[in-house]
Amino acid sequence: MGFAVVATEIRKLASQTDAFVLNISELINSIQTDSAMAVKVMNEGLIEVNAGLHEVGEAEIAF
Repeated sequence: MGFAVVATEIRKLASQTDAFVLNISELINSIQTDSAMAVKVMNEGLIEVNAGLHEVGEAEIAF
C-alpha cells in the first residue's frame, strides 16, 4: 500500500513538473519576443538620433 501512495505522489510531481516546464518555456519565449522588439525599437531610435545629429551638423554649417 505504501509504495502505491509514493508512486501516485511521484506521478503528481511529474505532472506538475511538466506544467511548470511548459510555463517556463512560454515565459522565456515571451521574454525573447519582447527583447527582440525592444532591440528593434532602440535601433529605430538610434537611426532617428543620428538623423537629428546630421541635421544639427548641417544647421551649424549653414550659420
